[in-house]
Amino acid sequence: MTRELRADMTTSHIPIILLTAKTTIESKLEGLEYGADDYITKPFSATYLQARVENLLMQRKKLQSFYRDSLMHINISTGQRKCLWLRICRLLKKMPPKLYLQLSKCLPTTVSLWINW
Repeated sequence: MTRELRADMTTSHIPIILLTAKTTIESKLEGLEYGADDYITKPFSATYLQARVENLLMQRKKLQSFYRDSLMHINISTGQRKCLWLRICRLLKKMPPKLYLQLSKCLPTTVSLWINW
């Protein structure tokens, strides 16, 4: 399931923490190779789990902020903006409807911020 979540663009950004009774190093490595962000064995501390969740969410927010800020500092001409916008529109039309729906929730804000029509 972890590989499937990581392979799907609509879920690949979600942090995954595996809580398991398997304690062998092989099991831990396998979980991490599948794409888990962390592998916590039972019994576990609720405080530790909460700290890991908070850290992972903070890391995701920092990454999101970094890439959003990077997009806002792109200097391109009006002609390049129109060309880029047309390419984005063509790409969106080719996407599966489910993915398009997810992207359409964030694209109007993001694109309008850095394309500045």
